[in-house]
Amino acid sequence: MHDLASKVYQTWRHRAGTNYYFDPDLARELIEDYNHSGNTQALDDLLRHVEPLARSILEYRCTTRYESLDELLSRVRLKIWRSVRLYDPARGSAFSFCAKIICSTAASIVGEVWNRQERFCALGEADKCSGPGELGNIEGLAEIEYRIRRLKTGCTCRAELSAQRWYVESFIDSGFRLRRHEAADAMMQVYGLDHARARQLFDLTMVAIRRELLIDRRLRSVMPFQLRHTKIAALIRYAKYLSSEDFTKLAVLLRDVAPSVIYTVFPANVGAIRRGERQAIRTNLRLVINGAPTDRFLFGGI
Repeated sequence: MHDLASKVYQTWRHRAGTNYYFDPDLARELIEDYNHSGNTQALDDLLRHVEPLARSILEYRCTTRYESLDELLSRVRLKIWRSVRLYDPARGSAFSFCAKIICSTAASIVGEVWNRQERFCALGEADKCSGPGELGNIEGLAEIEYRIRRLKTGCTCRAELSAQRWYVESFIDSGFRLRRHEAADAMMQVYGLDHARARQLFDLTMVAIRRELLIDRRLRSVMPFQLRHTKIAALIRYAKYLSSEDFTKLAVLLRDVAPSVIYTVFPANVGAIRRGERQAIRTNLRLVINGAPTDRFLFGGI
């Protein structure tokens, strides 16, 4: 074993305020000892030696925003234990091997969180109904369902109206955790919709539901710069056409919805919008925010 006391340095990313040096030779010896003899003490020593490096990388990559540090370290230890048999000194140092495992574990955890977020409760701000009681309260849920079933639509095609009704029923049944691509793919098979239209109907239906639930609600103000590096960053360009209140409502309505729904509400204006014609832009924005006067109740019969 190596005497680390003679090899102690301050690492620029280590936040514990103590000196730490990852000794790749020591790590290699511990790995080989465990692989050749199954010495669990060597594995324990390796995990203790790797932990400060893991803390440094996890904090530097901001992985602690998504999971607690203790949980992250536990995942790293498990991954190292499962992967240590794959170590080949001819392919790289023990430092590279351990750092790669830590980084891949961090990436996997972030990916899992993102996948969970795709199953978000899609209503967000809109799910807080104006009536008394919590969302989990039976009366509150009944009010939300009643208001959702009063939403209006501009669609006239029978297949599309049926698809929208299915979307609404599925949203209610799933607690608004229906994933966009799964629902749209189902609509393609059941109602014969093409890929683009199935996703457009999903977005239009979601916006209509949110619009119905946002009536008379006070929303936390959303500033254009807050949308940078988000899925709806494309909305920033429309801030100059709207008041602060209307821009906030637009951002809430289109959260995690394709910004192209601004085109979808009135496709005849797409060319004019792309040319930057202000009147066409304002018309489509108003249709997204307020709906169209000609819209009719989705559950009012065809």
